[in-house]
Amino acid sequence: MRKRKWLRELLIIIAISLISFYILLPIAEMVSLSFRPPEEMRLYKGLVKIPENPTLSNYKWVFTYSIFPRNIFNTILVGGIVALVGIGITVFTAYSISRFKYKALGPISIFLLVLQMFPAVLLLIPIYLIWSRLQLTDSYIALVLTYCTFVIPFCVWMLKSYFQGIPQDLEEAAMIDGCTRMQAITKIILPVLSPGIIAVALFSFVLAWQEFLYASVLIRTNEMATVVPAIYMYAGTSRTEWSIIAAESVLAIIPVAILFVYLQKHLVAGLTAGAVKG
Repeated sequence: MRKRKWLRELLIIIAISLISFYILLPIAEMVSLSFRPPEEMRLYKGLVKIPENPTLSNYKWVFTYSIFPRNIFNTILVGGIVALVGIGITVFTAYSISRFKYKALGPISIFLLVLQMFPAVLLLIPIYLIWSRLQLTDSYIALVLTYCTFVIPFCVWMLKSYFQGIPQDLEEAAMIDGCTRMQAITKIILPVLSPGIIAVALFSFVLAWQEFLYASVLIRTNEMATVVPAIYMYAGTSRTEWSIIAAESVLAIIPVAILFVYLQKHLVAGLTAGAVKG
């Protein structure tokens, strides 16, 4: 029995190590390329080697001669607005669904889940035509509202499960003590709900940060592009320096990585609660 347990643990460790290696290898290669000078890059044929002459010239070029800092600003702005709008709508919608009885509650829950089954590409042409006729392509409004349509259904479903795990007696006691329902929500429920709210905000922000399909279709100019389409646009130019693309990719990863590291405890708590509650 002990031998079987030891063998099972060994296989798990090997599997996790292989998966981690598969995930981290491209990131390590990207970081290595970002510090490699262009002339060395043209002769480079290895895999994840430390540059012979490491340099910050690629990062300097990105911040000095490209508009990539503007692209980072665009993405932070869009992602931040999507997160704020998503939280504002999701919290009160999920609260309403979880606390009040509706005859159509079952169909609403199913509808929220069914919305997640449609591939995003199916709605690409209709959404583009709508924004084009409203003359809102190449604008923050188009991206923000489009992302919200994809983020809100999933986040409502997740927070609904989280609300159901919070005893209703908490807010009822607050209302008996003289609080209005809104005060009970803001002063009692929201602090308890903070892990779920952080999970929703982070999910919304990351979707806006890494999304490519709609951002590349709805945005036409480099100045309004978010980071992922901006990297793709530069990669498609006639004079492509892969070391510069690697530097841009590293810069695109850093903000999200910092958020995950800083908020990982809240994220795990929020996702776990949303996954296991009724």
